[in-house]
Amino acid sequence: MEQYEKDLKEFTDATIEALYFTDTGDNGQPAKEAELDVKTRIDLEADCRSFWRRFGCFVISDKCRCFGTGEYSKVAQAGHDFWLTRNGHGCGFWDGDWSETYADMLTEGSKKYGEFPICEGDDGTICGV
Repeated sequence: MEQYEKDLKEFTDATIEALYFTDTGDNGQPAKEAELDVKTRIDLEADCRSFWRRFGCFVISDKCRCFGTGEYSKVAQAGHDFWLTRNGHGCGFWDGDWSETYADMLTEGSKKYGEFPICEGDDGTICGV
């Protein structure tokens, strides 16, 4: 798998992890092994693919600094921040962890995707609204 695909997968996996942390279960734990329904997964993966195609080159650039990655790689932190920023969770690209020029661009880019509200489906899966 080429590096682009590896980075895209890491970004997407981190975005989904952030979804579970912020919007399911209790204290950030996934709700009883709930899974994303197929349509929701496809929609979210398409958004991640689109964002990464447009902004991934900036995220991985040596000029783009991320100071708050902690246990995460810069790519994974970008996936988390994409979810947090687009859904208005009070932190994300803009909160001081990314170098300012890039933070502004990534924040604006994330917001263009709009919020991605979720709910629990009748079958117990996580569904986009």
